[in-house]
Amino acid sequence: MLLYRCVHSDNDVTLIREKIVKEVQGRHLIIDGYNVLLTVAAAIEGLTLYLCDDGLVRDLRSTKIRNFSTPSIMNAIKLVKDATDELKPRNVTLFLDKSISMSAEHSKAIRMQAPQWNVILASKADTEVIASKGIIASSDYVILMKTNEVFDLAGLIVLRKYPNQVVDLLGYLKRNLNNPRN
Repeated sequence: MLLYRCVHSDNDVTLIREKIVKEVQGRHLIIDGYNVLLTVAAAIEGLTLYLCDDGLVRDLRSTKIRNFSTPSIMNAIKLVKDATDELKPRNVTLFLDKSISMSAEHSKAIRMQAPQWNVILASKADTEVIASKGIIASSDYVILMKTNEVFDLAGLIVLRKYPNQVVDLLGYLKRNLNNPRN
């Protein structure tokens, strides 16, 4: 799973890194909801995350959706909301996949903490995220390859709040390729 999610071709790494923006102030921020929230929740739960070769932070757990009333998910929503408040985008749209069990309840939990966000239940959330005009917050490879601007919202939060849980995979590979005796 580590290789699948965190190691990409040199061309893809270059392409994705060129799309990464440093700020979203005054712009429309589109959040790939489950992707961002579950990555932040993984950090809250103490799981190891990885700074991948394309510059984005990812977790390795399955995409199984947990109950959104758990403390880690509720805290993840709060951390994402607090980060977006600090970043000052013009507006925020968060997409959830309608086909995920209990997604309607998940959207209510998000709306309770972030009533100013536009939370959308989409038949095909990935497609809607890709088609949206604005800066995309996601680490989903398919979305990254099909969008123009990317902001690593989950990575920003995780690297600030839980830096000791993030393994710099690219740094590790570079150190060990340059010094094979390590």
